[in-house]
Amino acid sequence: MEKNKILRGLIILVAVVVILESVIIIGRLGKGEEIAVFKTETPTVVEKQAEAAVMLVSSTEKWSKGRMGKVDVDVTVTRDMAVDAIDLFVKYDPEKVTVNRVSFEGGIKPTLNKISQEKGLVIANYLITEKSGMPLTIAEATRLLTIEATPKVSGDIQFEVATGKSTDGSVTMIIENEKSTEVEFNSLPLTVNVL
Repeated sequence: MEKNKILRGLIILVAVVVILESVIIIGRLGKGEEIAVFKTETPTVVEKQAEAAVMLVSSTEKWSKGRMGKVDVDVTVTRDMAVDAIDLFVKYDPEKVTVNRVSFEGGIKPTLNKISQEKGLVIANYLITEKSGMPLTIAEATRLLTIEATPKVSGDIQFEVATGKSTDGSVTMIIENEKSTEVEFNSLPLTVNVL
């Protein structure tokens, strides 16, 4: 959303400059002055390459209604880096599944964790206090948490990393230690079939 605001601002700025230049040129035409024409280029927007992946993984694709299943949440990176913080939001449909508990067996404990059954969110915020940050190694999965959930209905149930588009501002972010900037990441939803 913020990128769209920046892009709109740039477009408006370019439009204003073009209009002002047109007014000046037209004014000079009436006076018989020489006109210098400058070529202006439209700014290009460059997509950042994802440097991480947040993966939702279940040991089985099929779950049974009323029986608990598990979803692991792992992060991998495309280059070695250290992070200062990870704000993780995993959304689900609370009408279809109940999240019973969240466990942290990967050795990383969040500063804050919460299950919001009414919003359908699992929230885990990691704030790394070590100056060097938490190291993430290329192509090595780091377990963030495991969600234990019980399906209420048969059919497909989906878990996905919240990006802020449909979760009232809950945005998953990974903050790099050295640059204090947000790390771009990819994530695909996990669909589990409940029998």
